[in-house]
Amino acid sequence: MMKKRRSPKTMPEALDFLLYDICVELGFCLPPEDNARICASKVWDAEAFVREVFRVEGMDPDEHLTLKRQIQKRFTDMFGSSRIDPESFQQRRQCES
Repeated sequence: MMKKRRSPKTMPEALDFLLYDICVELGFCLPPEDNARICASKVWDAEAFVREVFRVEGMDPDEHLTLKRQIQKRFTDMFGSSRIDPESFQQRRQCES
């Protein structure tokens, strides 16, 4: 069971939380520089995010469909949609408050 934590305040922080979760829960632990690069990106969609995580791990997501779906689900659970940018992230946060 995941420990409850505060909601992320920024999109990079939310991405960092997501990367932490997929490391702990699924074993996709990216090197710090890749983690930082992913968190610094301004726009992500679930498919591109999954492909990038798999690329860094040296894996093909199409050969690991169950894991691919699990990471995509965590992305959409975290962001409430399959595409996120700083503006939509802030709008979503304001709706939740």
